[in-house]
Amino acid sequence: EYLVTVEPDHTGPMLSGRLPWLFSKTPASMARPTPEPGADTASVLEHGFGEEREANSSNKAAADACLPLDGLKVVDLTQGYAGPSIGLLLAEVGAAVTKIEPKAGDWSRDLAPHSADGASEVFIALNRNKTIQSLDPDQADDARVIKSLIADADILLIEWEKSQNSALSHLIKSSQHERLITLNLSYFGEKGPLAGRAGSELIIQAMTGYVKALGTPEHKPIRVGADI
Repeated sequence: EYLVTVEPDHTGPMLSGRLPWLFSKTPASMARPTPEPGADTASVLEHGFGEEREANSSNKAAADACLPLDGLKVVDLTQGYAGPSIGLLLAEVGAAVTKIEPKAGDWSRDLAPHSADGASEVFIALNRNKTIQSLDPDQADDARVIKSLIADADILLIEWEKSQNSALSHLIKSSQHERLITLNLSYFGEKGPLAGRAGSELIIQAMTGYVKALGTPEHKPIRVGADI
């Protein structure tokens, strides 16, 4: 039931993407009528959006609100695009994200365009709102720091290829605890000729078209998924 039929008055029956979550105790549905384009324009121009809308969007309410993931601790051991973008999404909603990069730096630091001080705009965009530390798991002092961060974390982000590194793999195994959620990110799978290859911006481009009905216009959709 990820695709449902809706019947707006101005179009007639048409397929639409359903709400993508299925909760047994609080089921969601698309029961609200579909408005006709422009139906509320005159009312909004004359009366605005109403007092309730203005009260709900007040700056004070926004300032007093807690972010959803406040208090959650994340260790981000990824580089490049996809992994750091996941860490960024967590940081943007309140998680305390510590990014650990190698001594040589995340390879995305070399990507153009660069700011006036020479920093990569891509790296800055994907790693804002994070605490960044440069650590080497093969160095004893650095290894102890990494181990303590993972032991205190709620979420660990790591790339599959790096998790096979003996020193880092040992650190992760020795730091595991019950509440730790680990994302072991493999861009092209764990086997085959592309296993272990770094992800690129092409992956993000492919995923932007994720919610697609694959098939042909005159037939029902075959499935909903990535066009990769």
